[in-house]
Amino acid sequence: MMLVLSRKLGEAIKISDNITVRLVKVGNGRVRLGIEAPPEISISRMDAPAPTVDNRTDIGHLQPTVSV
Repeated sequence: MMLVLSRKLGEAIKISDNITVRLVKVGNGRVRLGIEAPPEISISRMDAPAPTVDNRTDIGHLQPTVSV
């Protein structure tokens, strides 16, 4: 289950008693978050995987076309 919240710039959400996530910047299709947590809490980025290209065609076997 996922809880989805809307926040305005500068607003924050609290997770438990010791974690705060604040909306720091919005623009250019990006959101910047500030996370305050005790040092014993591990925080990691979960970046989107790089897009894969499955529709590539190997053209190494084709002969160039020359017009005279």
